[in-house]
Amino acid sequence: MAINSPISSIIIEAANRYIPILGICNGFQILTQMGLLPGKLELNDNEQSTCLQVNCYLDIDNIHLTTQLYIANSYGKYVNNQPLTSDFSYFLTYENGYIPGIYDKKHRIIGMMPHLERNNLDMKEILLKLLLDNTSINNQLLFDTTIKELMFSEHISYKTSRKYLKKLHTEEPWVFQGPGEKCGYCRYRVIFRWN
Repeated sequence: MAINSPISSIIIEAANRYIPILGICNGFQILTQMGLLPGKLELNDNEQSTCLQVNCYLDIDNIHLTTQLYIANSYGKYVNNQPLTSDFSYFLTYENGYIPGIYDKKHRIIGMMPHLERNNLDMKEILLKLLLDNTSINNQLLFDTTIKELMFSEHISYKTSRKYLKKLHTEEPWVFQGPGEKCGYCRYRVIFRWN
């Protein structure tokens, strides 16, 4: 569905203009299906969704480290039967040998399975250095802040907040606007009219 949506042409344009692209989890899958990164993502060997912390080896440029990263996916098994050209590099490897991260050095496109927002700041700093030039590194704070804002947004946290939201009054005379598409502030927020 994502490939057939208008966003795909924007992603292609960004790649053609050498604008950095970071695809995480489903975003990684989209980048492989669009042909911007080689290989494909298949169903995990256990044939189910996997959510756990895994040991990873990171090896790119002058950065070499072992760390633990959180994953949450069903189609997280990266497969590529073709040799990589010099433009591409695997930069993340699980301890079982599977590859959760590939990097297009020429176009600055990164695809990875571990969720950035669930992991340590060191990983975010490394990705910033790969994606941005030195003059843009000052955007790190904005980058990190934006990720945190996304994680605390109502749309992302709705699965955990809906049991509380269901308890809110929605149709009393003192409720100005209940939940729904026409709510001007937020789709799920109840807006109260105070006398």
